[in-house]
Formats: sequence, structure tokens, C-alpha cells
Amino acid sequence: VMGYIIERKMFDKHLAAEAARAGAHVEAGAYARLKLESGRPAGVKVRRHDGREAEVRCKVVVAADGVESQIARQAGLDTRLKPSDLDSCFEYEMAGIGIEDPDLIHMYMGNKIAPRGYIWVFPKDEDRANVGIGIGGHLEEQAKLLLDKFIQSRPELRRGSILEVNVGCVPVGGFLKQLVKDNLLVVGDAARQVNPLHGGGVYEAMTAGKLAGQAIAKALHEGDLRLLREYESMWWSTHGKRLERILKVRRFAEKLSDDEMNYLARVWRGDDLVELSRGNYRVAAGKIVAHPKLLALVRKLL
Repeated sequence: VMGYIIERKMFDKHLAAEAARAGAHVEAGAYARLKLESGRPAGVKVRRHDGREAEVRCKVVVAADGVESQIARQAGLDTRLKPSDLDSCFEYEMAGIGIEDPDLIHMYMGNKIAPRGYIWVFPKDEDRANVGIGIGGHLEEQAKLLLDKFIQSRPELRRGSILEVNVGCVPVGGFLKQLVKDNLLVVGDAARQVNPLHGGGVYEAMTAGKLAGQAIAKALHEGDLRLLREYESMWWSTHGKRLERILKVRRFAEKLSDDEMNYLARVWRGDDLVELSRGNYRVAAGKIVAHPKLLALVRKLL
């Protein structure tokens, strides 16, 4: 499977620049609160980076403000998450490390080293990589301490230098069912549109953003904001259902012992795991024929 490692700071700034060129007005370092009139969103109140405040009125508001969206909550949606529906993540960008194969991503799983999650080494150069961990947000273990312990156990990592530290939470379940309220749409991490197996959200957010944009354009063109609901129905009839299947796979993986995970790693190829991460259960069914022992494990999934 071919993929790419992107520099998020550069990627996000590139998208902002493209939006500005297309006519959007970008406000860096601003804080926004929802403005309501007669109980409906009418725009946002913005406090700019220099402390000045302003109101921005609009026909449609998109809440894309991340985990436990405050904008969507101010509109009346319950965006709170249980700790068990979050992953606690900690990451270093490191340089001067040894990487066995810089053309591959490296992932390490185990109930002791990364309970309900994994440790990753995503190479950026021959000796530079993002080295991080994600674990269940409801667990007593601390992500940073587990990652530090892992790095110290690997001579090729502990000799490196830390260039940057990133910390955050990722929603990995408890999907937000209502994505549209009046003239407000919820997108991305704010809507918990994240692959619950590996925690990736860029693809899901960009897909949802495109669907939301199409619904907004149609609603404004036809002068009927009720058409915004098409975003919610389009998402749940396609991508949302797929993420619900993937959530079942993650809950299945949570029940596995380290020995069972090692067995699955021997039986399933990389392509099989990718298909499972996409919610394709047929991979598991096909392997049972050749490996009957899998049946006992797959019962946990079903």
C-alpha cells in the first residue's frame, strides 16, 4: 500500500492560502463564539489576535473547531465525549535516530506498551521521524510515560534529539449522529469523523467538508436551507456506516491478547489489515477457510 507523510504545518497553511486565493477571509489566532438570534445561528462573534472584537454575520455556519466542538455545543448539540471514546496521544518529532527502512511506516502494538492503541514511527527523512503513541483516554496509564519508556528501550531512538512535541486527544467512537441543526453543520473532529481503528481523520474530514460544501452550495443556490440536511444523509448513507463497521473492528481488537495479535499478524497480510481498517469484513471470512483457528477470534468480532 502506497502512502505519503505530509508536514501538517505546511499542509494546513497551504490549504489556508488556497482558501484565501479562492475568496475566503482567513483569521489567524482568532477565537470565535456562536451568535444566536431567535435561537438560530446568525454568525459568529470573533476576538482577533490583537484583542479587537467583531461580529461576522452569515447564512450558514460550519463548526469545524475540533474535539468536543464548542460552536456546535453553543447551537444546542451535545458534543461531550466519554473518556473511553477518546484516545490520548503524545508525539515527538525526532532527528538523529536510526530507522530500519525509511520507506515504511513502523507500528508497534501490545497491551503493555500501548494499551488499546499503538506506537508509531513515521519517517520524514533518513534519520528524522514522528515518533508517537495513542492509547485509550479512559486508562490510568499516561501516554507520555509509555512513549518515553519505549524510546528508552530502543537504542536507535534514544540517541535522537527532540525537535517538536505535539499532544492532543482524538475521538475514536461515539459518532455525532446529528450533523445539521438549523443552519449549522458540523464537520471533522468536531463531528467525530475519525477512523476509530487507527485514529486518522484527515481523509474523513476532507470528505465530509466536500459533502458539506456541496450541500451548502445547493441550499444557497435554491434558497432553501432545509437542503442542508442532505449533508447529514449523504454522510451517514456512505462514510458514516463504514466508520461504524470499523468501530466494531476496533472493539474486537481491544479484546485480543498479545498472543492473539501476534497470530493475526502472521495470518493476515498488510493489505488484509488495510481492508479491515476500511470496514471490509470479507477479509476475515476469506481467511477462516485457510486458518480455522481464526473462527474463535472472529466470533469476538461478530
